[in-house]
Amino acid sequence: MQHDNMLMRTCKILSSIVVWFVVLSGCIQGQSIVSMTMPNTICYGDTVYVTMGESTDDNIIITYPEVSLGHADTLFLPDGVECGSLGCSYVSSVLFEGYEEGATVTSGQTVKYLRINIEHSYVGDLFIRVRCPNNQDAVVLRFGGAPTSDCVQSIPATAMGWLTGANVSTGSKLGSCMASIDGSHPCDPDRPLNAPGTGWNYCWSNNTTSGYSYASGDGIFYRNGHSTNNIMDSSDVEQRSNFYHPDEDFSSLVGCQLNGEWSVEVMDGWGGDNGYIFGWEIALDASLLPGRSCVYNNFSASGRGVTQVDSNRFMLYMPAAGRQHDTTVCYRFEARDTCGRVLDTVACVTYRASRHTTVNRECVENQLPYRYLSYLFADSVTDSLLHFVDYKGCDSIVHFNLWVWRNSTTELDTTICDGRFPLEWHGLTFDTMETHAVTLQDSHGADSTLVCTVGMESRDTTVVFARVCNGAPYRWIDGVTYYEETDEPCYTIVTDGICDSVLRLHLLNSDNPYMAKIDAVPNPVTADNLTVTLTDHSNSVYRSWNYLGNIDTARHTTFVYPFENDSVMVLFSAADAFGCKDTASVTVYKDMALIWAPTAFTPDEQSNRFFAIVSNGVMEGTVTVYTRSGLLVTSFDLLTGSWDGRWNGSLCPQGSYVWHLTYRGERNANNVREVRGIVTLLR
Repeated sequence: MQHDNMLMRTCKILSSIVVWFVVLSGCIQGQSIVSMTMPNTICYGDTVYVTMGESTDDNIIITYPEVSLGHADTLFLPDGVECGSLGCSYVSSVLFEGYEEGATVTSGQTVKYLRINIEHSYVGDLFIRVRCPNNQDAVVLRFGGAPTSDCVQSIPATAMGWLTGANVSTGSKLGSCMASIDGSHPCDPDRPLNAPGTGWNYCWSNNTTSGYSYASGDGIFYRNGHSTNNIMDSSDVEQRSNFYHPDEDFSSLVGCQLNGEWSVEVMDGWGGDNGYIFGWEIALDASLLPGRSCVYNNFSASGRGVTQVDSNRFMLYMPAAGRQHDTTVCYRFEARDTCGRVLDTVACVTYRASRHTTVNRECVENQLPYRYLSYLFADSVTDSLLHFVDYKGCDSIVHFNLWVWRNSTTELDTTICDGRFPLEWHGLTFDTMETHAVTLQDSHGADSTLVCTVGMESRDTTVVFARVCNGAPYRWIDGVTYYEETDEPCYTIVTDGICDSVLRLHLLNSDNPYMAKIDAVPNPVTADNLTVTLTDHSNSVYRSWNYLGNIDTARHTTFVYPFENDSVMVLFSAADAFGCKDTASVTVYKDMALIWAPTAFTPDEQSNRFFAIVSNGVMEGTVTVYTRSGLLVTSFDLLTGSWDGRWNGSLCPQGSYVWHLTYRGERNANNVREVRGIVTLLR
């Protein structure tokens, strides 16, 4: 668990010189700025003036801060005398010095506020009072429950028993606390159930006329109206709000000496709950201090775009040129008084750039001029800049685009067949070849004038030339089969909107024979090239290949030769444009040549003395041997020769040599084959 960080405030005011510490008090901002009317938004290009001073007409109003002292403690609240050294109450003191000798509390507002940071499982079990140097006290919170601890003997009878049905519910808590005390170890703060929770700030003040405000209702701490889910409200330290009125007015301290020891006592009068104190602070009126006549007379400000124009007046300005985005700038304002005291505050302002908006509109030509807000446009425009002022008072620029749909005139020419008049078109009647105009509206609402000219056309006759092969039968579009040359048949194609078309057949016999011509490459195939390409070289219109049980109709086709076959028969049939047909065939063989070469030989030994290549199915061949660097060593006949490992009579060095074989196979003597390899000479 954790508690709010709270610093011990130590402030000592000497009689000869005032040493002033401006601190953050916890319940209020312990600075001397009580109000600011700085604008939070400024338009680029606008000028704003800020004035610092003690007048209510100034933008930044300065007042004197309170003088506060306190302690930062984290202590387990005792639950009774049975807790031994813990005692019956939390008592803590501070020493105020530096007020005029004999200065006293003159009213309940001399004590500006009391702040306690605390967590506790029930507000009704607590008794809290503040005591001044001459032992007068003011009760801040009374004890409302039935006493269960000897500690209750220290609570005045007048401060007990306030809890009634009109007051707080029995479950109201302070801060974020543990649910209950560890009953088996009620005095041991190290037990898990007794661990500290999270403390909240609770502040009491009579000074609602000096910038403080009470919690909802009348500000009495224990009212039902101040409970949310049975947890009491915590004071808003930033806004000086949610303060509470003490049960006894601080006016009961009137007559107390200001200089001396001031103390706070917090007592738990019931033994079945739990709580912690994390610190406290008390503030007294600074106006009673010596040197109250000090005035602020030196002012400064820093930040981008700030210029000092008078002793306490500053100008804020940022030029608008080139600004496309809002920018937030924080300014630090400082004031120094004639006693050497310094205060500062920070205010952040957002400079607002011009807002650019694109608006696209369209209209038809008949609607010109076009009105957009207060602007009239006589024709199309592109990116016309219209200037307005937005709700912040800054420039708002509209990029306006207007597209005008133009009236149009379209000329249409159409032709119909003679004898189909009259023609109806968009409510108009055409009796002869003539021109009419009609005005319509297009999809955008613009006028669209159509000018239609109607012409007349007579039906035409087309001769269809056809040819058949050697008197073969020919079936025409009319469904009739013709066996002889003819130019008599006619066929009429009926159309919709124009004239019918007449087709006349002119049929001829073709006496040009068609011959199929094909090839297969490679032939024969080899083990390293088994893909055979078949090509139709004849003037065919449609064709059919038949090989290995496959049918193909492409002009060029391929297949992979099954090497286990000795040969593959390819059949071909095709026809030309006139229906003349022919067939052809080709047999594809495989290359049967076999080559074997050793990988090493030993010229110095009795066996394996020669390098020779063994072959089968080869008609002739030549072997050439090179060094690894490409130098020719020897060559010999494949079928009859060999190499003994020598060059010019001397045995070659041990190492690897490259051999190259060229040969012709017995199956296809026109095909020259090449084989390469490496042989190692061992010595």
